[in-house]
Amino acid sequence: MMKLILVVTAVTLVQVTLVQITQAQVAQTLEVQSCRDAGVGLESLVLPVAKNTREFAQGKIQVYKVDQGEPVCCSVGVAVVIPDVDSELGDSKCVSVMGLGDVDVKNAAAKYDSARGLKITFATRKYNPETGGNDPAENLHLRVNLKRSTVQVER
Repeated sequence: MMKLILVVTAVTLVQVTLVQITQAQVAQTLEVQSCRDAGVGLESLVLPVAKNTREFAQGKIQVYKVDQGEPVCCSVGVAVVIPDVDSELGDSKCVSVMGLGDVDVKNAAAKYDSARGLKITFATRKYNPETGGNDPAENLHLRVNLKRSTVQVER
């Protein structure tokens, strides 16, 4: 009986430690990466796509909700497709921000600043390991500058 109690205690300690690591990793992962580097492709688009996408700047900025499925705590993010000003062929570039429990792309708000570009604000949710669901979290703010072909997370 004593061994069983020790095993349960050890398992509980491991679970608490893993949850703490996961929450720390989630806080650190909100950075912009190329879609390729983040492993985000067409298979990551959340369906139906029409209900999980937005366009801004007359279609020059397209934002998609994406989900990689794992890890359950933070597999959701946004993919942003913009014109690549460095491309001689007029290509687009795709960047993503991953590490969320959920994100509301359809109701994102945008505000334009001529010097800095378009600021897009998304309501987000973070994983709650106690309930297994997602709780409201801080908004995600992305600054998109079409003149420089850049996307940045603003804190």
